Amino acid sequence: MNERSKPVAMVAGLLFAVYTLGWFGNWLLRHHHHRQEAVGIAEIVLIGLVVAVAMFRWAARWPLIEAMPRLVVAIAIGCVASALLSPFAGGSYPFKGGAGDFFLKIWIFLGASIVGMLLGYIAVVAVGKDYRTGALRRVESARLKAARVAAGKASAPAKPKQKASPARSPNGKPKTGTGRR
Repeated sequence: MNERSKPVAMVAGLLFAVYTLGWFGNWLLRHHHHRQEAVGIAEIVLIGLVVAVAMFRWAARWPLIEAMPRLVVAIAIGCVASALLSPFAGGSYPFKGGAGDFFLKIWIFLGASIVGMLLGYIAVVAVGKDYRTGALRRVESARLKAARVAAGKASAPAKPKQKASPARSPNGKPKTGTGRR
């Protein structure tokens, strides 16, 4: 696994873990329906939070055109793995409730992910940490530095050239002549 795919795999694995823990929690609380609803809501919120944090970090490191496809791939992998494998953690199987229930879970997962992406990107732009803002700051600082250097050279007075001092003898008196007798 190379350095580019590690963050994608980590986010996909984290999304899978959150969803699987939600299924396991629902299985543990199978006789307490009101608690199962709370676990389901917490699971959806955590999925959105994981995606928002990933978007916040990735949008600060990479341009949006690089960060967005990576996050979409991580969400797709996490969604497919969660939809097909997580029900087994809850003592069920993927199509137990029918195709409608299966696709409803996928749509809820994707909806929470899209909301998380939007909130993460809005947050990173609001605090001024996105890649574009950082690039604009770097360009501005380079331009200001170049202007300071140019202004420093133009405003500094030219130093007058000093005449070369005459050659001196070891006793400090100026030498006259060639020194031959």
